Amino acid sequence: MIASVSALHVERIGVTSRLTQCLGYPPLKFINPRGQFGSCQVYMANYGGGMVDGDRVRMRVECGPDSRLYLGSQSSTKIYRSDGRGGCGQELSGSVAAGAFAVICPDPVVPYLGSHYAQSQEWSLDENGELAVFDWLQPGRAERGEVFDYAFYQSKLRVRRPGGPLIYTDCLAIDPERQHPTLCGRFGKFQSLLSVYLFGPKLSVMMSTLMAGLKKTGSARAWVTVGERPGVGFTVRAMGMCRQDLQPIQDLLFQNFCRPEWLGFNPWTRRW
Repeated sequence: MIASVSALHVERIGVTSRLTQCLGYPPLKFINPRGQFGSCQVYMANYGGGMVDGDRVRMRVECGPDSRLYLGSQSSTKIYRSDGRGGCGQELSGSVAAGAFAVICPDPVVPYLGSHYAQSQEWSLDENGELAVFDWLQPGRAERGEVFDYAFYQSKLRVRRPGGPLIYTDCLAIDPERQHPTLCGRFGKFQSLLSVYLFGPKLSVMMSTLMAGLKKTGSARAWVTVGERPGVGFTVRAMGMCRQDLQPIQDLLFQNFCRPEWLGFNPWTRRW
């Protein structure tokens, strides 16, 4: 069955950004607190706190000219065991217009024992738009020994110019039965994976000043690398023993996003 498409549309109205369309279909719902400092903030939540076998979520996000959006989640996305219905998945398509700034920063995906999950994002980004996407994967219920015991995980990202060429693509697929993630050359000793994708001319300037600081967040418990695609943007890839080992990366980026020219506030200061 084809899932209905949930939709968010953000527009700049006066000095603030507001939702002009908000439509959520189960199992997805949206929470829209009062905006701060001219930015719109929306949190995704799943009924039951996660996704079960057979769930299919489709979402459309549109950011109008000069708008500012923070899109997060209420908690981590738990992926429950697959019982023969083909697993579960999420598809997001979005657009960021000229002068707009969008931060897509959900909590980590946590696939449980025997789960099968695939997600994809495709963005149309104006050459003068700014987009930051956070993609975080946790190993499962580690305290119960469910580290990399899921059946399948996949995450895809594609970014293109409006009506034009593809400028960036990335895909990660993990199939523990075929090649276990603990093997050398994959996760090795690490368990937490964070990928951050930053596109846009202003974000590129910001990242050029942060590269040294981001690399310094690496340690014996965290491996961090920063790559640049000139004229497109930056990719931060990090692996840690646990989520806390990688939290300094997110903290450093949001210390900059809370400046008036970006979001104007730090959504994570209200989370902990």
